[in-house]
Amino acid sequence: MHLKKLFSAKILRMLALGLILLGSLILLLQNYYGSTELVAMGKIRPGDGKTVVMDVVASVPGKANTITVKLSSLLRKKILAQGEDAEFLAVVNRRGENLFFERIYLLTAPEEISLQDHAIAKAQTLAVGRRPELVEMIGLDIFGYLLQQPVWAKEKMPQANKVYCQEGIFTGVKEILEGGGSIYDLYLLDAETKVVALRKTGSPFLTFPEFLRYAAVVCYGLAVLAVAGALLAGNWPALAKWGRRIWDQVSRRGARSSS
Repeated sequence: MHLKKLFSAKILRMLALGLILLGSLILLLQNYYGSTELVAMGKIRPGDGKTVVMDVVASVPGKANTITVKLSSLLRKKILAQGEDAEFLAVVNRRGENLFFERIYLLTAPEEISLQDHAIAKAQTLAVGRRPELVEMIGLDIFGYLLQQPVWAKEKMPQANKVYCQEGIFTGVKEILEGGGSIYDLYLLDAETKVVALRKTGSPFLTFPEFLRYAAVVCYGLAVLAVAGALLAGNWPALAKWGRRIWDQVSRRGARSSS
């Protein structure tokens, strides 16, 4: 009897509202957990105490040489376990005097050496996105491509959605851009936003803000289930009657066909 009251339509509706409120509060906490300082790509090495040092290759906005980031012991251990040659893409937030990782991804370099780095121009900034679309031509040999950014990149660096390629300067990249970008979604750019290297981003590491986002998604998912349960509980007599009617019709047809 108590279990039946627990799963009543009224209780389930209240549970759904509570889960939606909790999910919204979690997202609000995540949104105000520091402000974005920069989006950076580079290698990470150990720092003092619970910190790491990121040697930045390219960033938005501008270019920084090194930054010191504070993080949990578990996240620090997982990042450093990737090796000293591992490359990362990170959204770095500032809270007070400390920097921390709001998002961080492990990067994979192309197997082709020519796509990993370019000796003529040095990377200054970056762009993130897939499905490049040709939208501009400068002269006869410079092509501009617009990228479709993921949601987080639209929020953190909406202006970093366009790359340029000069034919004959960076062999192979024009074919990749014309072919839809293939598996690559990180473009390292020089000061003129021309592509100088490509990378592929992997799954994100579980930072505290990332954990909050997952928790909010779980709350919203459970709220949807609670709403569905409330609708089912509120209309159960009618559904049961409808189900019995269908079963009677199926049984009668089965009896007639067997006779």
